[in-house]
Amino acid sequence: MEGIIETVMLLSAGAVAVPLALLAIVTWFLHFFVALRAPPTARATWTVVPAFVAVAILLATLAPPDRAWALLLGTAVASLVAFLWWHSEFRTAWIESADVLPEGVELANDNWRAGLILAIGVIGLLLIRGLYQMVAEGRL
Repeated sequence: MEGIIETVMLLSAGAVAVPLALLAIVTWFLHFFVALRAPPTARATWTVVPAFVAVAILLATLAPPDRAWALLLGTAVASLVAFLWWHSEFRTAWIESADVLPEGVELANDNWRAGLILAIGVIGLLLIRGLYQMVAEGRL
């Protein structure tokens, strides 16, 4: 019985650690250009949600079918952790200084559409890759 509990704990930790690592990478990239002038909650949402969708699609297509649900649940938990962390970071920057952005980057700050288009493009490429792999393996 002890071995089963250890195995379940290890798999649970892996189901959250892998998505958390992937979310950390994607959100770190997105936070540089997505919703830079938005309030902290909106900015954290715009940073984490596209990353959540991309990581969930990636893990759903690459994971074995019997373990995909665990990774998707882990991705939801990891996205909550990422949202809370980014919200605290953005709120700290929002409270400390209303103008922490350098001069001359107004266009980039208001151009959230470019970030959204990039996120949708990455998600589309991941979907195409996942579908291609599923067809190649005969799962579709």
